[in-house]
Amino acid sequence: MSVSRFGRALVLPLALFTLVLVALTPVSAATLSSCAKCHTDKDRIDELTSAIIAQTTTPPEYPFGGPEKPGCVVTPAPFDLYEKVLVNPAFLQTSHGSVPCQDCHKGNPDTDDPATAHQGMLRLPSMTNLQASCGSCHADIVKTAKDSLHANPTILLDTMRKRCTPAQWQSLREKQVPERHCMKCHASGCGSCHVSRPVASGGGLAAGHLFKKTPEFVYQCASCHTVPVENDFTGDSSLGDVHYRDAHMVCTDCHGGEEMHASGVGVQCRDQLPQRSHCTDCHKNLEQGAIRLHDATHLKKMTCTVCHSQAYKNCGTCHLSVDKEGKPVAHGDLGRVELKIGLDAEHNGKGNKTKFVLVRQIPVLPDTYKAYLGEDLGNFNALPTYKYSGSPHNIQRKTWQTAHCNNCHGNHDLFLTKKDVPAALQAANKGVIVPEKRIPAAIPGLIPMSFDTPPPWASPARVDVAWLQEHLHDPDLLILDVRNRDPYEESHIAGAYNICSCFMRSKNTDKPPFAIHAPEKLAALLQERLPLTPDKRVVIYDDGSATRGLVFMALERIGHKKVSFLESGFATWEAAGLPTEEGEHPDFEPVAPYPVHAKDVIIETEELRKKMETNTVILIDARKVSQHLGHGEHKPAKHAGHIPGAVNLPLRTLVNTKGEVLPPDKLVWYLRNIHVYPGVRATLVTSCNTNQLASEMYMILRSLGYENVVVHGGSWVEWAEMMK
Repeated sequence: MSVSRFGRALVLPLALFTLVLVALTPVSAATLSSCAKCHTDKDRIDELTSAIIAQTTTPPEYPFGGPEKPGCVVTPAPFDLYEKVLVNPAFLQTSHGSVPCQDCHKGNPDTDDPATAHQGMLRLPSMTNLQASCGSCHADIVKTAKDSLHANPTILLDTMRKRCTPAQWQSLREKQVPERHCMKCHASGCGSCHVSRPVASGGGLAAGHLFKKTPEFVYQCASCHTVPVENDFTGDSSLGDVHYRDAHMVCTDCHGGEEMHASGVGVQCRDQLPQRSHCTDCHKNLEQGAIRLHDATHLKKMTCTVCHSQAYKNCGTCHLSVDKEGKPVAHGDLGRVELKIGLDAEHNGKGNKTKFVLVRQIPVLPDTYKAYLGEDLGNFNALPTYKYSGSPHNIQRKTWQTAHCNNCHGNHDLFLTKKDVPAALQAANKGVIVPEKRIPAAIPGLIPMSFDTPPPWASPARVDVAWLQEHLHDPDLLILDVRNRDPYEESHIAGAYNICSCFMRSKNTDKPPFAIHAPEKLAALLQERLPLTPDKRVVIYDDGSATRGLVFMALERIGHKKVSFLESGFATWEAAGLPTEEGEHPDFEPVAPYPVHAKDVIIETEELRKKMETNTVILIDARKVSQHLGHGEHKPAKHAGHIPGAVNLPLRTLVNTKGEVLPPDKLVWYLRNIHVYPGVRATLVTSCNTNQLASEMYMILRSLGYENVVVHGGSWVEWAEMMK
């Protein structure tokens, strides 16, 4: 697929421009209904929606979610409310625009009063009456699409029903629990893909009511499937999907109309659809290929994704539980990123129960819906809570599993075993859990992966929980909690001091924004808040928000010699039951001014530009893949993109959302894939949007023993401004 085609999937098609030109010959106002007159009048729509916004009050409280709070993470609309209901005049020149508004949307087209006009109006006619709104012209498509997995919630409802007793299911239906919660996301009509944004992601017209044959990636596919599919696909927590990253493909390149419109009657998931796409649709004759893993043994015993997927996000958010006060809340673990191999005991029949597949956890618990039922689900164990994941949509040709046979064989951590599943959930997952005896043994005699000796990670910059516990009361130890003040005061590692990483750089409103302070100012700011002396061994931790790198880099910038970071976040320490405290920052006696010995750890944009021309640097862009490609959010930069010559290694590939840094051998493997080897002579420059992720990447590189590392202080924000 060409780059230009991908561009069409991310922005409004160029064809719309042609339609706008056609619209320069307007329909006579006298021939328009009041609906069309109002909805094509930008000024009036702006005025009416402004009044709606001004009059909006806090909606009535729902037990959980509800229309105002659909309960899922979505891509925010990039436009104002009036643009969600403003009809492009070009629409009136199209075949769909020739149909009177009231034929599909009902309402009263003969009045100019909005309240009267909207009485009885169908906002989403294809969801309310599909046959009447679309079937007269698209009978063949509607015939099956009405029962498609997008339009028909049968599978979802059947999953809920199986976990309930008959009486519980009847109670949930009477209380309209599926309609009030699940159906806010798990329901769509033709318009959700071809006219507007899905209801689950805020709704509203995507292109001024212009119909599009192919759904738009960002505001339709991705805005509904944000977590976890779009996040995994575009590299929110990994290298992203090779089909997106290198081939510039989007959803519709694999999932075409035949699959999307197919009837879902009699199937339990998309993977059972005869029309579904398969890896082998493109990748044929794998057994005869050059890759030794593509032999009969691997192809018959596991899915492609077992070898070619990276760590992915688990599901969550929309499942109900109750808090300490008994109020319904969402529970989940969206922050946990992992890769787990389980057994397929659900979708492929008894003959394939031994097949290895990837499984993704859904956080359903026995007390789900207890707020409505007053009791636990009576048939909870009928289905597993680790579900066959199909494809996590983060495929790469080279993964840690394919790097060496024994990265998978004998690696019990990759497989879903009893130790991974709480005792209360083991019965539900008995067909998915891999028995220890079924885990393939390590292959003897293989030459292990080669790393230089001494290992490049022979640096004291990285410490684990066990080390910190052992040295917790050392008199020369200074523990820094760089989280915000509120979570620090609620609970922190015993003896830790608190300092916000925001003190290390200028504000976003300053000129330039987010600039790292000079060494002398850094030393003064640090000593104002900490009993910092040159002899202290400093250990920094955070909550996975990638803020410890800024403080690590700042300490090295003033010449401090003993700087370390905790390789995991505060949650790991707390979960281990290790000593914590609550309350304010401890008092300390003022110390002598710090003897600054400035270290050159920052490179400015102009100097970087000159060095890039001499090929003496390796510039590592630590942002996620979509930002590097110029497709994702790039604020506060003036425009999207990346610095020419930069290689992309997303920080989240090396550090998960709990702040846990990968083991050193994996870090080295990822770096080798971008041609950063131990002993490299080029200067390693880390960059991102502002310098926060770049500082975290700097910290990791320093922990691996690299000396020639600097942070691009201005990062993409400054480069985009200076090189525009």
